[in-house]
This record gives sequence, structure tokens and C-alpha cells, in this order.
Amino acid sequence: MNNSENSALMALSELKNLEADRVRQEEDARRAAEEAERRAREEAERIAREEAERRAAAEAARLEAERVAREEREREERLRIQEAEARARAEQEARLKEEQMRLDAQVKLSEEKAKPKWPLVVVPMLVLGLGFAGFMVWKSQQEAEARAAEKAAADAQHAADMKKFQERFDQLEAEQKRMADERAAVDKEIGASKGDEKK
Repeated sequence: MNNSENSALMALSELKNLEADRVRQEEDARRAAEEAERRAREEAERIAREEAERRAAAEAARLEAERVAREEREREERLRIQEAEARARAEQEARLKEEQMRLDAQVKLSEEKAKPKWPLVVVPMLVLGLGFAGFMVWKSQQEAEARAAEKAAADAQHAADMKKFQERFDQLEAEQKRMADERAAVDKEIGASKGDEKK
């Protein structure tokens, strides 16, 4: 009788040990699954964060490249306009100088001939010269105003691009914060479920 009881007790003890091993293995498997899920979630968040940062950096680089290209075009345009204005001024000065020399020669010739007809030629030519000079000044002012308007439009476009980039960056940050909040909520639920299982 004692042997039978001992055998039964040993068998029961063995069953308890097997059940404890099974429970422990299931607990280890559950913990391993939770750890794998946590790592996968963290990896997904890291990849999403890096992708958002990469897109933001690419957008910033694109806007910076556009700004540099636009400034380079504006600089080349300013140089081109300055060169054109310098050529126009030089040509105008040369024409005025030539006209002045011609007028001086006519005046001298008129004085030599003692015929007071030179004012009939000199005055109209001076009027024409002054009119031409005024037209060139007015044209230069119009071109300067047009360049200023183009620059203002380019600056406004650049400001709009930077605003869009900032809004996109803020949106990405908000998305990242939302994902972090969701992760915290999931972790909290997992912790609560662990507490319930322990109970």
C-alpha cells in the first residue's frame, strides 16, 4: 500500500512538474513574442522617423538648391543689365561727345563766317540731345523698377516655399508624436494585460 501511494505521489509530482514546465514554456514564448513585437514596433517607428527626416532633409536641400539657383540667375541678370546699362551709357556719352564736337565745329565755322545762323542748328540739336538723354534715364528707371518687381516676386515665392516646408516639417513632427503616443498606449495596454494575467 505504501508503495502504491508513493508511486501515485511520484506520478502526481511528475505531472505537476510537467505542467509547471509547460506553463513556464508558454510564459517564455509569450514574453518572447511580446519582445519580438516590441522590437518590430520600435524598428517600424525608427524606419518611419528616419524616412520622415530623410524627406524633410531632401525637401530642405531641394528648396536650398532652388534658392541658390534663383539667386545665381538674379545675379547673372543683374550683371547682364549692368553691362547693358554701362554699354548704353558709354554709347550715349560717345554720341553726345561726338555731337558736342560737331556742334562746336559748326559754331566755330559759323563764327568764322560771321553769320549768326548757328543757333538755328545748335538749339535743335541740343534739344534733341537732351531729349535723348532724358529718354535713356527714363528707360533705365523703368528697367530698374521692373527688376525690383521681379525680385520682390521671387522673394515672395521663396517665403511661400519656406512656409510650405515648415508646415510639412510640423506635420511630420505631429505624425511622429502621434505614433509615439500610440506606442505608449499600446505599451500601457500590454502592461495592464500582464497585470491581469498575473492576477
